[in-house]
Order: sequence, then C-alpha cells, then structure tokens
Amino acid sequence: MIYIHNKAFQLFFILGLIPQLVFSQYYRIDTTQAADWLISQFFLKDNQSGIQIKNIKYSGEKISLGYFIYKGEFNVLPSDGIILSTGNVLDSEGSHGNIASTENHSDGDSDIEMIVNNKSFDAAKIEFDFMSFSDSVSFSYVFASEEYPEYVNYGVSDAFAFLICEKDAKEKINIGTLPNSTIPITIDLINNKVNNRFFINNSHIDFAEQNYSKAEARFYYENNRLFEFDGFTVVLETGIKLNPYSLYHFKIVIADVGDQKFDSWVLLKANSFSSCGEVINPSDSELKEYFKHFTNDSINIAKNDNSISITAPIYFDFNRSGVRKDSYLLLDQLISILKYSNYAIEVNGYADKIGEIKYNQKLSQQRADNVKAYLVLNGISESRILSFGKGIFNLENNNLSRKVEFILK
Repeated sequence: MIYIHNKAFQLFFILGLIPQLVFSQYYRIDTTQAADWLISQFFLKDNQSGIQIKNIKYSGEKISLGYFIYKGEFNVLPSDGIILSTGNVLDSEGSHGNIASTENHSDGDSDIEMIVNNKSFDAAKIEFDFMSFSDSVSFSYVFASEEYPEYVNYGVSDAFAFLICEKDAKEKINIGTLPNSTIPITIDLINNKVNNRFFINNSHIDFAEQNYSKAEARFYYENNRLFEFDGFTVVLETGIKLNPYSLYHFKIVIADVGDQKFDSWVLLKANSFSSCGEVINPSDSELKEYFKHFTNDSINIAKNDNSISITAPIYFDFNRSGVRKDSYLLLDQLISILKYSNYAIEVNGYADKIGEIKYNQKLSQQRADNVKAYLVLNGISESRILSFGKGIFNLENNNLSRKVEFILK
C-alpha cells in the first residue's frame, strides 16, 4: 500500500468516515502461536468435526505465520483465522504507510513452480496428515497481495496451493482454484481485469480514476485503511471428494514468484475445515485403520455377525464410576465416529475382581451409564444408546477388567 491520492483523501473527510473507522473497525495479527496449535485449534471446525489430523509441520519464517482477527462493516474477510505470508504477516495490517515487501531470502516451493512455470521464493507452508469420516471435506479462505495492480502480467504472479494426496501417493491435487474450475488462483489469473467477479480492488490507483458512489467510497475507504494489501479475493470455498477412513496428506503453501518483492497472503477461515459429504457406517477394517493412526491406546476391534465390538481403555479410578479426564480424548474420537455414521451403540461397563459380585455389578452399571451420559452431553441421541453393567470382565488380566466395550449395530 502506498500514499492515498489527494482526491480520494479529501472525499474521505467529506464523508466523515475516519472517526467511525477508528472506533468500530479493526484488523489485527498475532504471531505468538505455533502451527500445530493453530491448525488443531483454529482450522478444524471442532474436535468432533469428522476430521482427525496428525503430523503437523510448518516450514517458513516465524514472521510468515500468524492468527488474524477482523471486524469490519462490510465483512470482506472471515472474522478470524490463520494467515500465511511470503513476507511478514504483520505487514498486512493497514495504516503502516509502507509498501509490504519483506524479503525473507528463504527457499521457494517446487509445487508452486509447477503451477506457475516460474521460479519461486520465500515459501511458507503447513503440512499435515488427516482422515475424514465422510466422503468430502471443505474450507474457506481469501488470497491477498501487494502485487496488485501494478505487477499483473509482469512475470511475478505470486501464488498459493492447497495440495491433497492419499498418504504415500505421488499424485497431488491442487484444490486452490477458482470455483468449479481448475484455474489456480494467482496474481495473473484473478485481478481487476481477469475473473474480476472474485476480486476486490484495494488500490488507490484505480480508485482515484473512478467516480464512485458514496456507498462505494465507504467500502473502499474502510478496506484501504484496514488492509495494507492492494487487492484480495472474495471469501472462497474449496473442497474435494475423497475416500472416508483413508489417510491423506495436506499441504498449504504460498510463495513469491519471479522475485522476492511485494508480499502476498492467504487467510484461512477459522474452524472451517470440516467433513461435509455423505457419511458411511465404517467397517471393522476401516475402524482398525482409524485407531491405528489416531490413538496410542490398545484397542481391540472384532467383527461379529451384525455388529462390531470395540473394546477400549476408558479409565476409572479404583472403586469409582466417574470417567477420568484422560479418557475424554478417546471418547471424543468415538463421538466423531457416531456423529458421522448411523450406528446404534451398546455401552458395556465392567469392574475388576475385587469386591462382591453384586457390588461390582452395580459399579459396572454406573460406569456404563456415565459413559452414556458423556455421549449424550456431546450430541449423540439417547435413543441410539443402550448401557449395561456386565460386572467382572471375564479375563485373567486385571488391567483389562476396567475397560468399556462398545458394540456398534
């Protein structure tokens, strides 16, 4: 962003917009959080979103990753989310009076270079593995750049990509494209002249030459003051159909192209990454694949005639029926499976060998009922759940005797 044209600046004072903007609109960046925390807490829809993730890795400069918060009259950005930059994410904030052009002198990215057929620099990327419980995933984002509008079609078409592939597969699919197309979103392919219905101009150069209405001037003024970037896309949604209960690799990457000057950003809408397709009742083999990747506990899964048995370590203190906090994660994983399937579930509680048979029967029933209560509290219909106390688990090893058996039918 550079200085505001005098004609436009005078118009802003005439409209009386400056005090309103100062007190009611803002856009701020925080760079204190690490990528694994940002992805797990602010990219997933919630901890029962139908998606599980692991192996989160960030590559890039610390100043190129952050969390944004936006409050504006015109809702041109998501209200918050994760931001990646080819330079410094803080430089996307407006009113700096500077050109956002940080040269990190970092490596580029080979996938970006294949998309734009040009050399890349200063790449910032987040990668992780994930599994979806339905056959589709989606999320929302915005692309923004300081390259606009002066450097369109000058060989410096900064770009980003959202690359997905099945784990260990070679073929990558870029879903960072214009809606219902395979056109990647780069400076040259979305701007004020090409695919402009997806583009928002934030440059004084174009604004000063137009006779905008008062409403258009208000819109431009707020964006120009809040954001340093000279152009950005509307909020876009993307997604892909995939195989549920299969492990995929996801790479989010943005890079300078052609040179290291003039920064670009991609802003990921908070809590928008979700499983949104057709749900299935997972088979025993699919459940084994899931628990193999996403739990460290010893879980036994067995296929019966018309049901699947999951024997899992849900922990209780000795002679107590309350579920311990260290079992909530596994229960949340089970809840996600139930939310993205049509299974009814039977919860069978057990106690160990110590104590009288009648007492252990009562204790095991209380444990099963407390597990059921947690499932109901987290959105599973009570009509889908039966709970039974089974007394002593019929195994020699007492370490197994306080597990809970879940029967999916």
